[in-house]
Amino acid sequence: MSNGKIKIKHIRFEAAEALNDAEVASMTDSQYRAYWQLIFYLYCNYGKCSAEPEVLASICMHTPDVLYFQQKIWPKIGKKFRKKMNVVTHKRVTKELKRAKKLLQAKINAGIRSGQVRRAQLEQRSNTRPTNENENEIEGKPSNSKRSKVKPYSEDKETNRKTNTSDLQNLSVSDFASVRLRFVSTLENIITPAGKSDRIANINLVDWLIDGIIKQKFSEQIFNRVLDYAYEAQKKGNKPIALFFSTLRRELGYTKKV
Repeated sequence: MSNGKIKIKHIRFEAAEALNDAEVASMTDSQYRAYWQLIFYLYCNYGKCSAEPEVLASICMHTPDVLYFQQKIWPKIGKKFRKKMNVVTHKRVTKELKRAKKLLQAKINAGIRSGQVRRAQLEQRSNTRPTNENENEIEGKPSNSKRSKVKPYSEDKETNRKTNTSDLQNLSVSDFASVRLRFVSTLENIITPAGKSDRIANINLVDWLIDGIIKQKFSEQIFNRVLDYAYEAQKKGNKPIALFFSTLRRELGYTKKV
């Protein structure tokens, strides 16, 4: 970019149309060369140039002979250009530059959106990695801080205050990022994961639940229901994680592998 403008490197060029232009075909060699010199200069200079005879002569002929340019060259090629406010433009050049700028801006915007999505995904992954405290508990080491008493998921009003069901089809998994992270954290406080595979299973589960909400298979209350299953499994079984997922398969038809 230069001075806040997008520099266009590629434009559409209709070669057949240019060759079949009767006025261009009737030009002398000097006029023909001068015409295309100015056309290409306009493409490289945002479609504009000074209408001063000295400037035009220098661009079109690389010569200081302004008189010759004004008498022999410009009367013929000048018909193909527009002169206004001491500025020379060309209708087709302006049109193609606007078209190329629009296409380039669309690509830039698409790249920005793609980068934002990738950054959001990386943030989600980094936020779901095990903390040092959880790693110590898995290895049987004492934690530096006591685990706080787990509160039911339904008590968090801010987390549960989301969009209406009618709007859910317009959302994606990334739109539930805060709910996703909070749910996984609450679930792991109820049933402590035994390792990396359990954490992955929990992440797969919450993604499956969110996908069901987006498709309107479940309401948002499904999170509370699943956490209730986790509480029951933690109380009853020696292997709560296995009992928990067994309940999910039976009650919700969950088919993801643990």
